[in-house]
This record gives sequence, structure tokens and C-alpha cells, in this order.
Amino acid sequence: MKFPKSNEYSSPEGTRENNTQKMAKKNYESPTMKEVKVNIEEELLAISGGTGGQTWNSAGIEAVESRPYIYTLDNQEYVDMGMTDVYGNKILWAKNNLGASDSTGIGNYYMWGQTHPYSPQTNIYYRVGPKYYFNEDLGFNSISTTQYDAARATWGNENRMPTRYEWDYLSNASYYRWVDTTVVNRYGVGVKGYKVVNKADPRRTLFFPYTGFRTYNLKGLGSPIPQDTIDVLSSDVTQTGYYWTGSQAVNVLPYQPIYLKMGVGSRSGYNTTPEAQKDSVAYPIRAVKIWRKYDNTPFQ
Repeated sequence: MKFPKSNEYSSPEGTRENNTQKMAKKNYESPTMKEVKVNIEEELLAISGGTGGQTWNSAGIEAVESRPYIYTLDNQEYVDMGMTDVYGNKILWAKNNLGASDSTGIGNYYMWGQTHPYSPQTNIYYRVGPKYYFNEDLGFNSISTTQYDAARATWGNENRMPTRYEWDYLSNASYYRWVDTTVVNRYGVGVKGYKVVNKADPRRTLFFPYTGFRTYNLKGLGSPIPQDTIDVLSSDVTQTGYYWTGSQAVNVLPYQPIYLKMGVGSRSGYNTTPEAQKDSVAYPIRAVKIWRKYDNTPFQ
């Protein structure tokens, strides 16, 4: 609907407005419409990186409206869950686990601190876990962005393992709602897990499938060799999810990496906790990516 300009709101005599003209003018100048316009402008400004960001064309605006807060970068999709770091940079969460083709897939399992996917054959050559497992001291509190970060090694750029703080923030009931649910995958199979929703803006969502964990058993004593190992997938694969953080607890020796555990029934809830069996279990990883606040080309 096209509204007349302000100087066109006059009667044919030029002295007063008729009722139809008054109603049209009232609707056109309503605070609600102004507020919507401001919100859209602020949203586009935020997505473009603030002042100095890129100019959006009509195609870009349509993409923002149809798929808000979802970005395709590094051949992966990320979701802006409304989280920032201490510098004001956006923290985007990957939609999929490392090695998964969509959000319902478990993807690869990793032993904490190793950048290659877990298998009993390859891990046995590493003596099950990085060398510093046996040195009791890694030298820093987090492996995020380091040579031991599987997300950084796999996807590069600004991708990394999330910290314990970031998982705890995403678990904060004041800002996010965790819903136990089942999502049907592309094969028509129901996948159980948790859907995480931003309370202030329900369009911002993530899905974390239950994963179980992988470990190994040794058949005999002495120097282990590949054929002496048995790969074991835990029995709680449809009830419990395990996700590594890049952080570790340094108040115990040897240090213990932190992971997020979520589940239903007797395992109900979601929280981060240290893993004492760090050298014998493998969990999936959900990466995060940093959108730098003052960089006009943040994903290069």
C-alpha cells in the first residue's frame, strides 16, 4: 500500500483532512512501524559487522529475512546464538559436529587433545592419548586454538573448540531453553537429543544429538598391538550426549579435560564436568567460530 506524502493530507478545500486520510496518516506514522524499521536496520547493521561493514543488497536482505542468524562459511553452517566474547566479537556455533554431514549426525569421536578422529588402531600407536597425559601438566588451561585443537586442525581459520565458559553460558537457563526432543533425519529416522533455543529470540536454535562415547579394551597384557584392541561404543548412545570443551581442570594432577554431558532419565540434565578417564574415552566436538567485531572481512 502506498501512502501519500505529508503535504498531501488535505481536503479538496485545503482546510481539513477527511476521516480516511486521518486513519491512513495515523497508521503510517504509528510507533509500531517505526520500531520495526529500526529493528531491521539494527539487525542488518549487526550482521554486517557494525559501522564500516558491508552494504547489503536486496538479495542479501532477503537471505537474512528467510534464514536469520545462519551463516554459511568454510563450507559449514553456523548459528549466531547471541553470544559474544569479552572483546565484543560474535561467537558462532557450528550447526554440525566435526565429521557430521548434518545437525543430526554424531560425526567423529576424538580423544581430548588429538586432532585425528579416534579409532582403536590409530590411537594404540599414540599410547592412547597425547604424551602430556602422562606428564601431568599441559602448560596452559585450554587447548582451544592450539596445535591440540581438533576443530582448528580440521576446519582452520577462526574455528576452535568451545571453552567450558562458552558451554556453561549456552547452558544458562536465564538465556537458553534446552528441550529434550527427537528430530527426523534425511533418512526418515528419528534422532534423539537436545534442542537449544535462545529465549529472547526463538529463531536462534541448535540441535545436539545424543552421542554415547567410544573407548577400547585390551585383550591381553604387555605391549598392545592393534589386533589386541576392541573398539567399544557405549550403550547410552540414544540417551546421553558427550561433547568436549577445550578447557581442562588444573586443580588436580594429572589435569582433567572438561566435557559437557547431557541426557534424559537417570542421566537427565546438561552440565560441564571434568573427565578423569581422559586417556581412554573419545567424544564428539561441536566447533565455534569467531566473527571479529571490527573486521570487514571476518571470515578470510
